Amino acid sequence: MPAGRLGRRYVTVLMNWTTKGRPAGAPPLPPVRGVLFVCTGNLCRSPYAAALLAVRAGKAGVDIQIRSAGLSTSPGLPSPSELFEITKEEGLDLSRHRALAVTRALVEEADLVLAMTRAQLQELHALFRNEEEKFRLLSDFALGRNRGRDITDPYGLTPAYYRVSCEEIRECVEGLIRFLLPAR
Repeated sequence: MPAGRLGRRYVTVLMNWTTKGRPAGAPPLPPVRGVLFVCTGNLCRSPYAAALLAVRAGKAGVDIQIRSAGLSTSPGLPSPSELFEITKEEGLDLSRHRALAVTRALVEEADLVLAMTRAQLQELHALFRNEEEKFRLLSDFALGRNRGRDITDPYGLTPAYYRVSCEEIRECVEGLIRFLLPAR
């Protein structure tokens, strides 16, 4: 099945698994082949989440298309330098990232569209009504205290806020990877 066309029943089961955990002995779901991370400007949170998932997925042997985009961005802008310090420490390189606006095509290509905040989730629902079964908060996958919470937007703030945001995203991506791993 092509990415973005897994079907409503699949997505309903998938969403139940994200909130209740994968049931023991449950049959495996078809693989999620495409993930789109969405934030406001596609400068900090969504590109960081995409880069982190790409590295983690590669290490875990998960084959997946990963993209990021912003709901209110100026396409072509680079990520802020405050983020580079953190990503460099983690072995991630966002130096070539340039902001991209979310489009219907990007949403249609993805099986999961993960927003950083409830407000972004609402905006996605309003903009792309026929695709809304794909939309979730990234934090729905969090393994700990950040489950279901908005991810902090560090843009324009001190490096400490960037670290907080990255920590929140790391927790969510770890949970997402566990979800994406093929059932064993």
